[in-house]
Amino acid sequence: EQELSARLAEVERRLVDTNDAADQVKREAEAHRLDSERRAAQILESARREAEALVNDATAKASRQRSEVERDLANLVRRRDSVQAQLQNVREMLATMTGASVGAVADELDGPDLQRG
Repeated sequence: EQELSARLAEVERRLVDTNDAADQVKREAEAHRLDSERRAAQILESARREAEALVNDATAKASRQRSEVERDLANLVRRRDSVQAQLQNVREMLATMTGASVGAVADELDGPDLQRG
């Protein structure tokens, strides 16, 4: 009976030790999980900030490029209009000098293969 009691006491002690060890492992696992979640949240937030910065930079660059293209287009349109106005003046002067109509001079200057702009 004493031996059985001693064995039972030893088994109970081992059970308590095992439960304590299991509780310690659970606590460590929970601490590791919480730390992993915290680090994952930090990485995610950092990635979001970086992505937002990249999008903002790209948007700003695209906006600048669009403004430059629009400015260049406006300059080209003004140049085209100026050239067309000068060409019209030349046609009118030639028509006056030759006595021909402005349309005939324009057709002569443009030639059959050129398109009018």
